Amino acid sequence: MGRARSDTIGLHMTTVGEAVRAIGIVADDGDIIIVRPSARGMNHFRLPEVEDKILEEDCYFATGTYGPGTVSRHSGRIAANLLRINELPFDFDLADSTGIPKDELWQYSDAALWPLIEALREEVETAFGAIGLTLHRIDYTGYGLAGYLRLPLHKPEAIPAIQELHARIVKRINTIARVKLCDPQVVDAGTRIMRLPGCLNTKGAIPRRTRTLVQREGMVNEAALTIAAGATSTMAARIVPVKGAVLDEATVNQLIDAVQPHWNLGQKHNLALALSGLLAKAGVPEEQTLAIVQVLSAGDEKPWDREKCVHTSYEKVRAGQKVKGFHGLQDTLPVELVSWLDGIAQRVYQSTTPILTAGGQRAQQPDVMPNSAPDFLPPPDSAIYGWVGDYCTLVGPTTESPLAFQLGVALTTVGAMMGRQVCVRYNSDPLYSNLFTVLVGKSNKTRKDTAIKRTIRVLTEPMTSGASMINHGITVVRNVGSSQALLNDLREHQNVLLYITELSTLIGNARRKGTETITPTMIEAFDTPTVMHNKAMGNQIEARFPYLSMLAAVQPEILTSLMTSDDMSSGFANRILFVCGAPTAPLPMAPELDWTAMRDLFLHLWRVRQTYAEGTMLKLSPAAVELWSDWYVKDWHAEAANAEEEALRQRHHVFIMKIALIYSICDGLQEIRVDHLERAIAFCEWMWHHVRELSGAWGRSINGQIETRIINALSKRGPMKRRDLQMVCGSRKWSGTEFSDVFERMAKNGTVVVDPMGIAALSSD
Repeated sequence: MGRARSDTIGLHMTTVGEAVRAIGIVADDGDIIIVRPSARGMNHFRLPEVEDKILEEDCYFATGTYGPGTVSRHSGRIAANLLRINELPFDFDLADSTGIPKDELWQYSDAALWPLIEALREEVETAFGAIGLTLHRIDYTGYGLAGYLRLPLHKPEAIPAIQELHARIVKRINTIARVKLCDPQVVDAGTRIMRLPGCLNTKGAIPRRTRTLVQREGMVNEAALTIAAGATSTMAARIVPVKGAVLDEATVNQLIDAVQPHWNLGQKHNLALALSGLLAKAGVPEEQTLAIVQVLSAGDEKPWDREKCVHTSYEKVRAGQKVKGFHGLQDTLPVELVSWLDGIAQRVYQSTTPILTAGGQRAQQPDVMPNSAPDFLPPPDSAIYGWVGDYCTLVGPTTESPLAFQLGVALTTVGAMMGRQVCVRYNSDPLYSNLFTVLVGKSNKTRKDTAIKRTIRVLTEPMTSGASMINHGITVVRNVGSSQALLNDLREHQNVLLYITELSTLIGNARRKGTETITPTMIEAFDTPTVMHNKAMGNQIEARFPYLSMLAAVQPEILTSLMTSDDMSSGFANRILFVCGAPTAPLPMAPELDWTAMRDLFLHLWRVRQTYAEGTMLKLSPAAVELWSDWYVKDWHAEAANAEEEALRQRHHVFIMKIALIYSICDGLQEIRVDHLERAIAFCEWMWHHVRELSGAWGRSINGQIETRIINALSKRGPMKRRDLQMVCGSRKWSGTEFSDVFERMAKNGTVVVDPMGIAALSSD
């Protein structure tokens, strides 16, 4: 009693029988044994004896079925009484895999513990995948994971052979992982007892509610186990770390100074792993990375753990195993800092070329440097029009951000300023001009955030007309921590403009346990319903006449890692106006923006808004209706390359109507003319050209991303030597071996053809 309570305890209480049935164990010909600890030791029960009992504190089940009546309260759970093994159990303890002492780990909050659990689960699934197995169930046990391979019915005489395979698989997994991932003592399938999901783990000061995280169908037979238990892979290393210093002293000092402020309690372990992984994959010598981490962890309470992180990361890279580098840093550091570190790693990678050839020799330096950035086209001239054009003309010369970004910001600003004042009739309903705009461009050189800040500064300063204060009605909100917080903002302010400096922040919050409803809430808000409310019973929030717009920024590479198949099919991605821009010429001394003219421009837009009575609904002119009908029918019959493209195109008609409405408002008109519609169509077709190229890699595996990059490179550049193609398609996300595997498959299935001179091209079939 008196112990702190975990936030997982509020789950639905269940009975022992329900818990056993939930994990799929059924035995009509023998006994399923439930085990409960007591002061005298372990008490054994046949399932019928306790199946109606409420599952509460520590409760275990035996992984085998026993002969009827062979197990008593205090004895009998031995191999001689086994009828069969139901599941092969595997125990993955966080203390073993991370090196964090158990007494410290037991003090962690659920929030601090869960990132470690997620990382452990990824490592476990990767290791089992490497030997050709997929775990049928994965349980969260409170301070680690338990995994299970389900077995078909077998005779008792097969038990010794299965247990031997069990032990060999545990040993092989640990060899591949290069840490004690599996508890080597859990090799006694059948007699081994494991925690029953749903019970409380009371080892530490905080009772933790255990639960099943993954449940899959299927079974694995003895033949598959024999293959999986075979000799450990001896695949060649992907990375050959070079000797001697690679990073110069100035860069090392800058790196330490940049990372040090983020070396905080609760994320030091993950940060040490991710930073080591990034530098290891780039080819930075282990000794130099170790020295960097030692400086960062000076005065740390666990310097030994940080040093172990470095060694573990390099061991895995040397073995060709996956490590979290770039994506691990995304979880702990600001995106701009991650981009800067990624740039350092990329320079090292290109200079050292740490890739083995088939014979184990270092590959030659590339003649063609990787160029993963898409070739973004400038926006159509017709889109630079009206107030939007005036904004671009005023702001454009004062920044290195591309014209496309000024255009995207201007369209979104007009849409936000109009609120519910004016709309267009579309399918008998009002359609408003709010936009969710995301600027897509390479790191610092495209000045994405600079482009957004120009309009944010004006919207967050007092606006005056003579001696009078003007209320433009827009409230700028800089983050979305939860759907409840967003609904609160919309309830209090109605017209909200989200300013998200990095889209990954928003997506990260939307993926976080407990705040998964952010995305559905934004989807609903985009459609401007008259009322929105949350589903929480204890804290009802109602936002009436909400109006939400968004300006955010992201890099193409990061966007690829963020967008999932669910984002594309759920309707979230197709509500985003992706505005892509390429770097412009450098401006060492950019001209000062005329802020007086800028404020006058916004004041003019506000006055245009006042010319419309609240709730004004525009219609298309007869000529515009004709143009719209022609475009809509052609678009309706257009074939999409795949289901994802079809999903992403679904709201093109909505975007066109919204943007045409914006151009009409800029002219202060009461109808949408043909030229407004033509400008909107041109803009959306330009946008789709880029989105179609970018989205090919969204929600895809590493192999899918490589295939997309090969196709794009050959489409744009034409035939080229395979070696040059590999350099153009290079990325630290994958190795030369992975590229070769994908290329060979594409050549085998006829997607790519290679002539006798080694020139690769896309098939013309």
